[in-house]
Amino acid sequence: MLVDNTRVMASGRYSTAFAAVPASSVPYFYGRITRDEAEEILKERSTLEGMFLLRESISPLGNYAISLCHEAR
Repeated sequence: MLVDNTRVMASGRYSTAFAAVPASSVPYFYGRITRDEAEEILKERSTLEGMFLLRESISPLGNYAISLCHEAR
């Protein structure tokens, strides 16, 4: 989740700097769960279009994944 969007000068060109918050501090983060577990959680909550959750990937470790409901799936 991005909480700050500030323009900064870098090498004569503008770029955008972002301040991030820890994943564990947002209510849609479910920790280290599998894709199947994420799908089950979303199904239990009616699979509304656009509903999502953030999870830590099982493989490879240290990556994150977003599981998203689209077209009732």
